[in-house]
Amino acid sequence: MSYQHLANLPENYCLGEKEVVFNGLVTDPSLVLKLYSMHDVEKPLEDILVDDSKEFLKNEIQIRRINPYLGLGFAILSKDMFNVARWDTTYPIVLQNQLYSFDNGDLSSAKLLDIREIGTFCIWELSIVNHEKEAWFNFLISLRREQDKKDYLNSVADRLI
Repeated sequence: MSYQHLANLPENYCLGEKEVVFNGLVTDPSLVLKLYSMHDVEKPLEDILVDDSKEFLKNEIQIRRINPYLGLGFAILSKDMFNVARWDTTYPIVLQNQLYSFDNGDLSSAKLLDIREIGTFCIWELSIVNHEKEAWFNFLISLRREQDKKDYLNSVADRLI
């Protein structure tokens, strides 16, 4: 079989390098999310966008547009996308996520995307997802006591990808 017709990207396609930053926890009585931001190296996101993302999450949770499921998860902010992932109640090994797009660093323009059409995670986010998978796995095999929940929340990805 020939693969000449597969994965033919434009010659000028460049993957680049990203940096992941942990921006703290966003808490609500029903849900605690680890907040990550992801940006091009040398081009960090503006602090106001990170602050706005926290308010956006709190509002979406409060008005029940974000289902808390088991009550633990993470969110990934980039310059034009916001991915909110929570661990499922019925199937605790399944990650439920919602993906939003927004324009010009303005979360007030956020639109919920259909992940069946656009996909669930980009290649950069998968690095964070992999860390979260490992942290969640460690929680699931633990006794799942209060300290184990704290250990999950304290285990964060923070590096170049």
